[in-house]
Amino acid sequence: MLTMKSQRRGRIVAVALSALAWGLFATPLVSYAAAPVIDSITPDPLNITEDTSGQVTVAVSDGGDGDPLLTVTASSSNQSVIPNANITINPVTAGTGNRTVTIVPLANQSGLVNIQLTVVDTETIPLQDVEAFSVNVIAENDAPTFPALAADIMVNEDTLSTAVNFSVNDVEGQSVAISASSGNTTLLPNANITLNSLGGNNYSLAVQGGLNQNGSTIVTLSASDGVSTTLDTVAVTINPVNDPPQFVTTPNDTTTQEDTLGTTNSFQVIDVDGPSLTINKASSNTGLLPISNITVANTSGNNYVVTFQGALNASGESDVTLTATDNLLSAQDTFKATITAVNDPPVITAQPDPVSFNEDGSSTTTITVVDPEGGSINLSAISSNSNKVASANITFSPINPGASGAVRTITVPGLPNANGTLSVNLTATDSGNATVNTSFNVNITPVNDLPVFS
Repeated sequence: MLTMKSQRRGRIVAVALSALAWGLFATPLVSYAAAPVIDSITPDPLNITEDTSGQVTVAVSDGGDGDPLLTVTASSSNQSVIPNANITINPVTAGTGNRTVTIVPLANQSGLVNIQLTVVDTETIPLQDVEAFSVNVIAENDAPTFPALAADIMVNEDTLSTAVNFSVNDVEGQSVAISASSGNTTLLPNANITLNSLGGNNYSLAVQGGLNQNGSTIVTLSASDGVSTTLDTVAVTINPVNDPPQFVTTPNDTTTQEDTLGTTNSFQVIDVDGPSLTINKASSNTGLLPISNITVANTSGNNYVVTFQGALNASGESDVTLTATDNLLSAQDTFKATITAVNDPPVITAQPDPVSFNEDGSSTTTITVVDPEGGSINLSAISSNSNKVASANITFSPINPGASGAVRTITVPGLPNANGTLSVNLTATDSGNATVNTSFNVNITPVNDLPVFS
């Protein structure tokens, strides 16, 4: 038998000539092996959106000669968009009928690709048909991605956190805008979120909570290429830290008079962590202002006043230090307490009562007078009955003025032949004209007088 190839209506056929038939008949006997045919490809072109897949239906036939098995293969014109490995045919080998060809482009790839299909029969003679169709992979914007996520943040109250790093990618290479927002703007104000570019696609994130705030929230990171936006979240924990008390307002320097209670203005002390406060006090001059003479009173809420009184008859200045403590931390404030001097009257510490003597006689006794300021003292006396004792006749030794605390003598003489009872009003006057009065009784015992020749 002689075999050769011939082309008929675009098909490859095999022609077999029988030598026996050639010799026996004037016209040779010819047999044809028809090539398989790709009858249709639907759809053509195939439109696929980027990052999706698509299918075409391919109809193949045996060309009419009854080939039992036909094999279909495919080849891509652009391996970077649709590699051959991403083209699947089901079934690959079968008889006449439809084949499903599935196309899966590579991720984030787009463009126009030609796919060449070849159908081959499985007979000894390799007969085939070749057809091509187009696949249009339509580009679609890809949202930015966070390939390296920022770690969760833990930081102490009122402290800037250590920065955590993250990266953002955009497969199209577009400019990406990065922003961050807080899930609790009281705990973490947006203004306290810091984003920094580290170059390329790398960034850093740092946070600091609101003043004296603690708790947990999230920070939402947003990456936008102007078309699509991707979000990522970072958990933020702000640990509580004990804060010291604080003098919001302070007591002013305060002046009061000697032996008089002084009161400061109202001032405010707070502790943002809320425990009760203890306010201790100290005096720089305890001789003038003993600590026991200082009182801190809570008037309402966080409001306080200080009252103080100097030691008896003392004057001068003392710095009063207030220490507010929560038993762990403390705050201090100092104000000046000024106690102005006030002239105090003398004090009679010892006096006679009563004074007794005989008619026509006198009595000398002692008296002690002290001036709190230590000044000199003048004594004066007034008789309640000038017919018995004349005021001008009452004398003091030492004479006026006398020193404070000195023992003074008082001589009280009766008038001639006067007797009876009276009182003497005694006045002590210091150098500041402050006075103190006291009185004592005088008893004059009558005495029988001798007759007198007149």
